[in-house]
Amino acid sequence: LVGVFQRAVERHGKPALFLLREVDEAPEDALLLLSSLCRGENRIAILGAVSSDSDAVRARISSAFVAPRFVRLEPMNYADCYRLVGSILGLRSPPPRLVGRLFEATGGRSEFLLEVVRGMLTEGLAKADDGSAAVDLSGGRVPLPASVAEPLSCQLRTLPQTEVRVLEVLSLAGAPLRAQGIADAIREGSVQVLHALANLARLGLVSELAEGAAWSLSFELLG
Repeated sequence: LVGVFQRAVERHGKPALFLLREVDEAPEDALLLLSSLCRGENRIAILGAVSSDSDAVRARISSAFVAPRFVRLEPMNYADCYRLVGSILGLRSPPPRLVGRLFEATGGRSEFLLEVVRGMLTEGLAKADDGSAAVDLSGGRVPLPASVAEPLSCQLRTLPQTEVRVLEVLSLAGAPLRAQGIADAIREGSVQVLHALANLARLGLVSELAEGAAWSLSFELLG
């Protein structure tokens, strides 16, 4: 199979790029195949997403590939989100209310935003520009497609119990909470909760509204 890909690349005379999801969930033989594709003068590169940024995932990927590069995708700002939604829907000026809801729901995470908008198109909650005025048919509802739910669930399953409980409290509260309030709710020490919040912030799952102020979920899909 590796030889087939190599010959195809040579025949076309251009490098090849594979885009893959959840590379860390692949079985060992699949990782071995992917690693073989990238070696030597194959002119084949792999851009893969992983479901978690944990040390275990990094170690597994590093053992399978030669000198892999890990890049964290930073959340987009509202302006970038506006342009991306407009591009998907074929609109220069997409409905601001729809863009705002998508931005809140996904926290500007491009990997989620793309899948959510595609899910809305599939479910008929939005439609691409076809000359009609009705584009946002969602009524404010943002779906959670399986392509988002599954990697998000995988990521949450790798979290320590304290961090999971912190997320549960923030989800139930539906509003920003101070670290001490979270600590009181889950009956943990403030030091442990601050450590958990710092780890969750590093993963992009929570946001600090202001230093020493309050914390909230980074995006509504976590709720």
